[in-house]
Amino acid sequence: MSMIACHNLSRAYDQHWAVRNIDFRVPTGSVCALVGPNGAGKSSTIKMMATLLEPTGGRITIDGHDVVTDRDAVRRKVGYLPDHFTLYEDMTVTQCLSFYGACYDMGRTARARRVAELVDLLDLRAKVDAPISGLSRGMKQRVGLARALFHDPPVLLLDEPASGLDPAARIALRKLFVRLKEEGKTLLVSSHVLTELNTFCDAIVILQQGRVLESGRLSDVQARLSRGRLPYTVTVVSGMPLVIACLEQTPGVEELTMEGDVVRFSFLASRGRAAELLTRLVQTGAAIDGLERGKQDLEWVYQSISADRVN
Repeated sequence: MSMIACHNLSRAYDQHWAVRNIDFRVPTGSVCALVGPNGAGKSSTIKMMATLLEPTGGRITIDGHDVVTDRDAVRRKVGYLPDHFTLYEDMTVTQCLSFYGACYDMGRTARARRVAELVDLLDLRAKVDAPISGLSRGMKQRVGLARALFHDPPVLLLDEPASGLDPAARIALRKLFVRLKEEGKTLLVSSHVLTELNTFCDAIVILQQGRVLESGRLSDVQARLSRGRLPYTVTVVSGMPLVIACLEQTPGVEELTMEGDVVRFSFLASRGRAAELLTRLVQTGAAIDGLERGKQDLEWVYQSISADRVN
């Protein structure tokens, strides 16, 4: 069952189409990565889901509710954390969260109970009486998440939630996402950091120039893209032109890219073919530091999709 569904969705700003006729679904209880380069339409899509922008065409439903005609029901279902957000800097953490609870017409006792739950969930106990103005970016991000979670929504829309966080804060954020997923919530997470999304996402939507390149459960997308191919890397100590020439002449090698002294490619490698390729690379006379098979992770999925594969 789909918790989020986009049907022929479009959004234009004057003469510019930020999103153009996209269709995808996010399964209930999944964590979906929304990825793509800057200007792909990710933030516009999330804002339409959050009822902050109206679609120019098409429609979005959240748990069956239309974001335009049933806006109030959608807002009860959704918690939203934008890329850039503001908090009331002169309030303490407790005061700030209690204020947002009052916006949901929650009584004082219910607000206090929910504040305590969120302080525990997001490890804010040491900061409950601290003013927002004195918090680090990571702590402010936790307060922003607490605000998005205050009404216990089944859907979370998170736009670059790890932006500006230090490594320790990023690890804590990933653990929180896993916990929320285990509680049955549906998360749509926009991010540029594919290696982080790898650890907790099980669905993916790839946008480029406002259009969907691929979408679906990550395992299904991986299966569609691989066609028996696997990702490989070879580290070149010397003789890069020899390695590139060898790879380009090898049947089954595709998507060849270089990053410094590392060459990445996909290879239709049946039993024994990888060993044969390694032998050929050594016989060129180049000095290489081994041939390594990679993982079919989010980064591999993203790199496997060429620019002209627009649906």
